[in-house]
Amino acid sequence: MKRLMLLAPAVLGLAASLRAQPTVFTYSGRLTDGGSPATGTYDLRFAIYDSTNQTVTLGTNQQPGVPVSNGLFTVGLDFGANAFDGSDRWLEIRVRTNGSTGAFQTLSPRQQITSVPYAIFARTASNIVNGAAVRSLNNLRDNVTLAPGANVAIVPSGNSLIISAGNAGGSGIWSPNGTNTYFNSGNVGLGTANPASRLDIFGAQDAMRITGYQPLLTLRDSNSANQRGVIQSVAGGLNFFSENYLNAANPLGYFRLDGSGRLGIGTATPTRPLEIASGGLRFSSNGGDIDFTEVADVTAWSAGGGSGLPIFRAHVGVVPQLRFAVMDNGDVKLGTNANLYAPASEENLRIVRGRVNEDASAPLGCCFSVAHPLSAAYDITFAQPFSGQPIITVTPLYDGFTANLVPLGDPNRQIRIVTKYQGTLNGSAFNFIAIGPR
Repeated sequence: MKRLMLLAPAVLGLAASLRAQPTVFTYSGRLTDGGSPATGTYDLRFAIYDSTNQTVTLGTNQQPGVPVSNGLFTVGLDFGANAFDGSDRWLEIRVRTNGSTGAFQTLSPRQQITSVPYAIFARTASNIVNGAAVRSLNNLRDNVTLAPGANVAIVPSGNSLIISAGNAGGSGIWSPNGTNTYFNSGNVGLGTANPASRLDIFGAQDAMRITGYQPLLTLRDSNSANQRGVIQSVAGGLNFFSENYLNAANPLGYFRLDGSGRLGIGTATPTRPLEIASGGLRFSSNGGDIDFTEVADVTAWSAGGGSGLPIFRAHVGVVPQLRFAVMDNGDVKLGTNANLYAPASEENLRIVRGRVNEDASAPLGCCFSVAHPLSAAYDITFAQPFSGQPIITVTPLYDGFTANLVPLGDPNRQIRIVTKYQGTLNGSAFNFIAIGPR
C-alpha cells in the first residue's frame, strides 16, 4: 500500500514585484510502499478540487518520472492563477510506478491547501504601486490604533511593536519580579467570582492536584516565628511533620498514615492499625468510656469512671458479664459478677486467685502450686510468699461441701484446705482467693 504524507509546501520564485509573481509553488511529500519508505522513480498526478468529494477538477498537473529517495520527493506545481481565488482548495494525488501502463492509484484523503500556496493570490496586490503603503488592516483604513487589553502591554521599539503580558501599558493585576509574578492585594478565585479567601477554589471533589516526586505542602504560622507544619504524600500515604521534626529537635515529632490505613506516631513503618513509637499513650474522657474490644471473643476492656462506677473493667459475652473491675474508690472486684473484691486501702496488697479440682489440678489462676497428700486435703503453696499472713477465702463448687483452713508450715507461704461433705472428709473442687501484703 502506498501512502503520501505532506511535509511542508513552500512558495518558489517570488519576484521583487508582486505583478511579476509566478504561480509555481513547491510541494514536498513522503511516499511509503507497503509501510516502508519508497525509493525509485514514480509518476505522480496532482489535481485541485474545491471540496473533499467534488468530482470536477479546477486544474491538473502531471509529474512523470519523479525521483523518490528514502520516501522523500519534491516537485514544482503550477495550476495557474485562476485555480486560486481565495476559496478553500483540496489537493488530490495519484501515483504509479514510472513506466507502468497501469492505472494510477489514488491516495486518500485529499489534503487541504493552506496559506503558503495562497501567497500567489492577493485581492488588492495588483492595485498597489511599487513602494506604496498598505493603508488598511482587517478592513480598518488609515488611522488604525492598536490598544492594549487586560494584562497586555504594547511597547514600540524602533520599527517594531512589542506585545507582551504585564502591567506596563495594560490593566493586569499581576506584577513581574524577574522570572516570578506576584499579586499583593485582594483574593483569587478559581471557579468562583467571589473568592472569600486569599485562594478560593470551587468545583468538583478533585478541585486541586499537586503532582511531583513525593510532593508536600508547607504551612507556616506567621504568629509563631513562621514555624512550619508539612503534609507530604509518599507511596499512597500521608506524612505529617512538625517544626520540631523538621529542625531535628525531635526525630519522633511526626506521624504517618500509610497506604493501607495504618497510623504510625513517631514511626514511618506502622505494622498495626495504630502504632506509637515511644512516649506512651494517654486517653482523656469527660464522662464517657474508652473501650477496647476484641470482636471475635466478644471481650472488652474499657476505662470510664464516675461516682460509684468502675474506672477500669473487663467483661465478656454479648450480654456483658463483669470479670474484673477497679472502682473509683479504689476497690478491686473479681468474679463472674464481681462477687469477690478487695477493699481499697493504703496497703500494698497482692492477690492470688485460683480454682482447684478434686484431683488437685488447677485449671484457673496462677502463681501457686497444689499438693494432694490426703483424699480430702489440698496443700496450696504460693510461688512468692506474702510479707505477712494473707486473708484466704475458700468457696466449694458443690452444695453440701464445706472447706476448712489448716495451718501448714510458713503461713505466709503455705496453707492446707480440707474439704468435707456433710461433716465427712471428702475431696471436692473449690475456688480460693488469698489477699495479703506484698
